[in-house]
Parts: sequence; structure tokens; C-alpha cells
Amino acid sequence: GFTELERVEIPDSVTSIGKFAFSGCLSLIDMTLPNSITSIGEGAFERCIQLSSIFLPNSLTYIGDDVFIGCENIQYINIPNGITEISDTAFGGCKGLSDIIIPDAVVSIDNYAFVDCNGASYVTIGSGLTSIGDRAFYGCTRLKKLTIYATTPPSLGRGTFLDAGDFIIYVPSGSVETYKNDSYWGGFGDRIQAISN
Repeated sequence: GFTELERVEIPDSVTSIGKFAFSGCLSLIDMTLPNSITSIGEGAFERCIQLSSIFLPNSLTYIGDDVFIGCENIQYINIPNGITEISDTAFGGCKGLSDIIIPDAVVSIDNYAFVDCNGASYVTIGSGLTSIGDRAFYGCTRLKKLTIYATTPPSLGRGTFLDAGDFIIYVPSGSVETYKNDSYWGGFGDRIQAISN
């Protein structure tokens, strides 16, 4: 990593950011990605501990494993509509995130995707989600409210919400009973409520 690098602007001709491209750039504060970027490789921004803002362009369709792991100062992350999968440990240890918003296009949140995001109070998940992996929200100790717009309960891996506090789960009003009777979600039965508009 380029330890002294503070700001990077990437030209429009670039379509992908390779694996570990900016890994360990400890002084990187600000990053602008052009609308030409379609993929960001594994670990591309891992341990960029000063990075406070990065805007992901709408052109983006793929983010690799561990892409922002340990970026503990990122305050906000936008997940573009082209992303269908949140890869393993993609946002692990992003302690600065207070809101996590997953768009409707995302089908799966993979293992450890948001592990130790212990600043996150609110998580909103879109209607397209079908699965959440092992320990995806493990250690999200400040989680207060999880809102899921999927009418069919997504499958859960092992320990998905382990050590994630006593959060309330809001689901579509027509699906409250479905979630309560679901083999995965039933264990949270007393926390499940209808989304109020």
C-alpha cells in the first residue's frame, strides 16, 4: 500500500479496480470512483483506516470479498442497484457505519458480510433478498432496528445475528405470521412486527 496517499481520483477509462489495489493505504481519506467502474476486486480497500467517504457508482455490478474490511472510519456506504451479492466480509469491521441500506436488487448477503459493524443502529434490507450467510451481522452490538421488505423470509446461516443486541425486526404486514412460523426466523418471533407506513 501507498501509506502516504491521501486522495485518489480515478480516470473514466478505468473499468475495474484489481485485487488489493489500495490495500493498507493507511492515509487515504477520500476516493472518487468514475461511472465506468463495474467491478472492485477482493480486498481492494482493506484496512484503509482513514477512509471516511467513498461513493460507489451506479455502473458497479461486483464487489469482491473483504473489499472494505477494517475501514473503520467509513461513515456511509451506498450500495448501487447493480449489486446482487454482498460478498464475504465485504464490510467487516466498518465500525463507523450507523445505517446500512441494502437495495432491492441484492439477492444474497454472504458470510460475515457486516461482521463487527458495531456502530450500526439501523439495517434496511430490500425486497429481493433470499439468503443471509453465517455470522453476517455477528457482533453488530448496537443494532436497534432491522427492516426487511422481502415478503418471503430469507434463509439464515449459522449465528447470523449472534451478539447483535435486542433489535426489533420489521417485515411487510402480510408476512408477519410467515416470518414468525419460519424455521429460521421463528426464534426471533417476539421481536417481529409489521412495517408501519
